[in-house]
Amino acid sequence: MAIRRCLLGLACLMCPGAAAEASGKIDVGPIYVNMRVLMNGHTQDRLDMYGARADATLQVCPDHNYLEGLVVKPTITYADGKGTFFATGIGLGQYIPITETISITPSFGFAYSNLQTWVDYPFYGRLRQTTRAWVPYLSLDATYSPSECWMISGCIQYGWAHTRTNIHSLASSEGRSSGASYSLMVDYYITECWSVNAAWAYNEQLTHELHGTRASGGRLGLGYTY
Repeated sequence: MAIRRCLLGLACLMCPGAAAEASGKIDVGPIYVNMRVLMNGHTQDRLDMYGARADATLQVCPDHNYLEGLVVKPTITYADGKGTFFATGIGLGQYIPITETISITPSFGFAYSNLQTWVDYPFYGRLRQTTRAWVPYLSLDATYSPSECWMISGCIQYGWAHTRTNIHSLASSEGRSSGASYSLMVDYYITECWSVNAAWAYNEQLTHELHGTRASGGRLGLGYTY
């Protein structure tokens, strides 16, 4: 029996942009996640989940000449609904100002995700399925501040997922996939440090046989720049 593999790239969704002219930025807020599980390119299941996500871009040594602009990018996500999803990760990058209003941050990192669902299998009934994914990735963030009150952040990320799927009391399987993530976030600063924001992200992780996932999600958040 072929095991349905749910290859997770969702750990990489909604990447924050680097905070210009600051030591760091932290964002947190509720999220909605829609994940489609694919087999041979066709949707086998759809998971709608709600939860929360926190992520940050933090300068390591903002006052050190040789390490100026070096940033770490931690993140954590939890969502529940038709399935339970947990993801965390950390990246390391270099903040590079291009102009007074534009910056980029190339980075690399590692993410881990865990998805638990219940699946109906012929002759076996409803079984619990757990899929764990380890995802090294490369990414490029960009920010644009058209005014003192607004900041637009975008991210392109590419990850290589190694997954292990376990079907309780039945079987297990391993797989590999790769794919890109795209995200966009808009901040409106209500004070010099505090902002409200909205983010959208899309991710695709597929094998050569077109098994895997397509996921999208949104977040409304509160940001703090310091």
